[in-house]
Amino acid sequence: MSFSGSPGYQPIYNPSVPYMSPILGCLKEGMFVYIHGVVPKDSERFHVNLKFGESADSDIAFHFNPRFRGIDRVVLNSFRNGGWEHEEVIHSMPFVQGKAFEMVIGTNSEGFQVNVNWEKFHSFPHRLPLDGVSVLEIVGDVSVHCVSIIGSVPYVGQICGGLKEGMTVFIQGTIPEEANRFYLNLECGSSKGCDIALHLSRRFEGWDKVVLNSQQNGAWEDEEKIRDALFSQSALEKGQPFGLVIIVNSEGYQINVNDEELGRFPHRVALERVSVLEIGGDVSIQAITYTGGAYSEDKLQEVKDMPVLCGMLRDMRVDRTVIIRGWVPSGTERFTVNFLTNDNEDIAFHLNPRMREGVVVRNSLIGGTWGQEERELGYMPFQEGQYFDMAICWDTKGFSVYVNGQHAFDYAHRFHTLRQIDTLEIKEGVDVSYVVF
Repeated sequence: MSFSGSPGYQPIYNPSVPYMSPILGCLKEGMFVYIHGVVPKDSERFHVNLKFGESADSDIAFHFNPRFRGIDRVVLNSFRNGGWEHEEVIHSMPFVQGKAFEMVIGTNSEGFQVNVNWEKFHSFPHRLPLDGVSVLEIVGDVSVHCVSIIGSVPYVGQICGGLKEGMTVFIQGTIPEEANRFYLNLECGSSKGCDIALHLSRRFEGWDKVVLNSQQNGAWEDEEKIRDALFSQSALEKGQPFGLVIIVNSEGYQINVNDEELGRFPHRVALERVSVLEIGGDVSIQAITYTGGAYSEDKLQEVKDMPVLCGMLRDMRVDRTVIIRGWVPSGTERFTVNFLTNDNEDIAFHLNPRMREGVVVRNSLIGGTWGQEERELGYMPFQEGQYFDMAICWDTKGFSVYVNGQHAFDYAHRFHTLRQIDTLEIKEGVDVSYVVF
């Protein structure tokens, strides 16, 4: 798997609170602030500030303050020249104590738009100049898993090793309220006029639609249109965040939006020529992820019960990736991730983080016998009370494990019949949100 944040920005995982960080180049129209966290069960209040500086008396363009004590409410305000201005009180609470949340603060010409858990919450008009906002601050009773500044486009990025059958491209972003159109191209190079294997264009002018097409030898080919009748299930709507997945198979591209299929587009340009992803127009991008494994309709599995036993690793082969998003509760001593063989007798790869010892034990159980443990580790990537995003990739040599975007360790294959490895097991002391194959 490879990950790319927006140009100039990278996500910050599990920061301590209070949290304060500069916004490079200051906040601009069309940019977004993304926060993923958990509200503790005993939380009384927390706040997010978009400030003009790091000092306590710096002006605050936007103060967002959920309060749980007494009557649940959210207070919105600004702070200028040492004093608070007129506050807006919203008697509707989008956060739940003891629950996780995702929040996006978007910026447009009129003000700030706040979305919580993929739903519009409230807008707040500009009272101070947006281009003076240079600091993000988070304070109070909240645990933060990830903070990201969603940058602007155009974006042009190389696809390392080129696009291949079985790969997927996952794009997280948000469409501004005033958007007219945006596009995504899978291209055969970065030069002007290069061939385009897949052109996806979301257009809001006139009759809402999504246009799919390709370009060869400088000329556009026959376009395919998806009309707005489908958008009720697969939304790419103004003011809304989205998750867009492009699945590459032998016949072409399958395009999913927010876990629903939007459309399919056949190969017109040889897949091995595709080497560049370009995104442009009225859209902001949070993250771009490439995975090298096969994607089936059950690729994203939400996890509601533990332990997890996923018999979904059929056709195990090289250049595959599994992504696990989870939470290590406070007090957890250890948890386990196992890659099992089809008879469930052997464990090809045993991954066992032990928080109290500060190690991640790696091993294999073959023929009823455990092998030599591997414990060497440059840092402990898992911590109690923190979220994690773990990507487990494998090739002909072995497994490579990345946690929160950082390489943690490698593990050479000891069980070499890869096609017999078909089950993922996750158990003990960890809460898992979802698993992606």
